[in-house]
Amino acid sequence: MSHFLGNTPGVGVIGRPHAAVSVKVKGKNLILDIVDGHSSVKLTKADTRWAKLPDCYKVTTPEGTVIKPSGTFYVSAETIDPCHLVTDLPKDTRLL
Repeated sequence: MSHFLGNTPGVGVIGRPHAAVSVKVKGKNLILDIVDGHSSVKLTKADTRWAKLPDCYKVTTPEGTVIKPSGTFYVSAETIDPCHLVTDLPKDTRLL
């Protein structure tokens, strides 16, 4: 098993705990889908490693509605397919 982004450059940490949602890669389209249920919202550790989610990927609700970021989506870098975490950070965020 591996990460759907492969060996992604630009991986870093936010440096503080941060809210994120659990997601799953959905099929060959590599569309991320928010996991339904109470456990989908998480508080991540300050040392969680993140990578910018490429624009070609979409985050959707379980019903298929596309969610647009208020800033930029980042995906957890040390998780294994198909389960990952996604967070929405301001566009000017710099990973450490």
